[in-house]
Amino acid sequence: MTNPEDKPQTDTIDAREQRLKSLVSSRPRRVSAFIRRYSDTFGSVNTDPRSDAKRVLVIGSGSPSRIEMELCLVKALELAGWRSMPLIYHWEPKAILPYYSLLSSKTVYNLSDYLEPAAFRETAKTLVHNARSLQELLKFEVGAVRIGGHAVSSALRQLGSISLDLQDETSRNLLVDLFAASMASAAAIEQLVGLLRPSLVLTEDTAYTPRGEILDMCVHLGIPVVRWYVAHKDGALMLKRYTSANRNHDINSLSDASWRLAREINWSADRREKLKQELSIGYLRKDWYNEDGTQFNKRQLDIGAVHNRLGLDPLRKTAIIFPHIAYDASFGRGEDLFASYDAWLIETVQSACANDELQWVVKVHPANAGKFLDGHRQVPDEEDMLRMRFSRLPKHVSILPARTDISTLSLFPVMDYCVTVRGTVGLEAACRGIPVLTGGTGRYEGRGFTIDSTTPRQYLERIARIQEISRLSPAQVELAQRFAYGLFVLRPLPLSSIALVYDKGSNVENHFNPVKIKLQHRKDWEEALDLRAFVDWATKSDDEDFLLRSDAGLDR
Repeated sequence: MTNPEDKPQTDTIDAREQRLKSLVSSRPRRVSAFIRRYSDTFGSVNTDPRSDAKRVLVIGSGSPSRIEMELCLVKALELAGWRSMPLIYHWEPKAILPYYSLLSSKTVYNLSDYLEPAAFRETAKTLVHNARSLQELLKFEVGAVRIGGHAVSSALRQLGSISLDLQDETSRNLLVDLFAASMASAAAIEQLVGLLRPSLVLTEDTAYTPRGEILDMCVHLGIPVVRWYVAHKDGALMLKRYTSANRNHDINSLSDASWRLAREINWSADRREKLKQELSIGYLRKDWYNEDGTQFNKRQLDIGAVHNRLGLDPLRKTAIIFPHIAYDASFGRGEDLFASYDAWLIETVQSACANDELQWVVKVHPANAGKFLDGHRQVPDEEDMLRMRFSRLPKHVSILPARTDISTLSLFPVMDYCVTVRGTVGLEAACRGIPVLTGGTGRYEGRGFTIDSTTPRQYLERIARIQEISRLSPAQVELAQRFAYGLFVLRPLPLSSIALVYDKGSNVENHFNPVKIKLQHRKDWEEALDLRAFVDWATKSDDEDFLLRSDAGLDR
């Protein structure tokens, strides 16, 4: 199997391992420096909440950059009269614990103090060893908590693997540990929620154990979970409120109310142009989804150069397959047609091999290069899996590696069809009139501009005749653009008082430089428009999505 982009890797294993070690060892120094720099500004808004103050349970993160960002959101809630209750659980609490001295709260809770995984180990062992398939394990639930999904997803992430073999002793032992941990987490969260009685939960993610169990348990008990995450561009956050009705929605989606609003706004030339700029400027600045470093070191090429680099015939149609990272948040983001991301990819590529009416490119997710590849794995598992499954791909099918220097923006002019499960690229393609075949739900399917299948057979039949599908109609393109406008323009909260700064020369996860806070005095905190907007949405509304109301005609 050959790639049109094969080239020597410039990142050595020793260099990458050295950077990872440096990242971990530098954390205590970073925490101390942050506290020294910002203790006065945080201290200026210390509060003594009333005894009957509403309480926010803050699920801490192991990443300094995320904690620094989250501290600002929590301090804004404290200023509004809320009592914060930080909850930590990760593997290095001693390194990050000092961060919480900046909050008014005097108590930091540690989930480990409430966990009793040994009490669930025998149950977990029986469950795993008697399971006839991974699907059987995935369906296992305890009350409202999806134990199987969280445990299997966490196992895939820890192994960095696209699949689990129940016949493999290492996989079985890990699954036993994680099923026991998941059940223990569910029990501990139920106990903690009863003890602390929060009115709101704040977290930057809802995947993996114990965050997944926290989401399931809290929304079941009627406690909304507010998730925040960095947006697709610098200086903005995405915010979503989760309840039992939408716990399976991706943060990068529109609620029914948001979609209704996006459909009803005046679709003016100014808004179309604003969206057009939004869909391109991030690539040109190389900060499109900086969180994953997807466009660091990428180059914009013209259509001729892309054809030449990929060996594509400009006279033939081209379909591009966009795999997801198979073990990254592989559960709880929607419903999949196939059992797993890797099963979807194998079936899709197998159908592509059988359809030589057009040329196919498998575009491996660029986040692999900066987020998940480590010193022991220089090639993404998706590529390895395809190499093992297809010893030799036919000439009309090729692979574009994760480390290609070709910007994704350069691919749209050569793309006639887009194939993905639920990737953001599908929405971008539809905005350009390119037909999109989806293999799952949770993001933008069912809105009138994608080709969604209800069964694997229907999906594969469409792949087999994909060349017969026409480009999107103007009405479909407008629907896609309206959805994208809602997601990329109206959904993000622009940050004016806080700056997230990226190290674009880094090729490892968590490539944030320290968060910069522009606030100095209490008055600055009180007048910070971004933090006030967050607090108003989080505490005074029931809206699923934060939506920017300053866009002309949307104020209310």
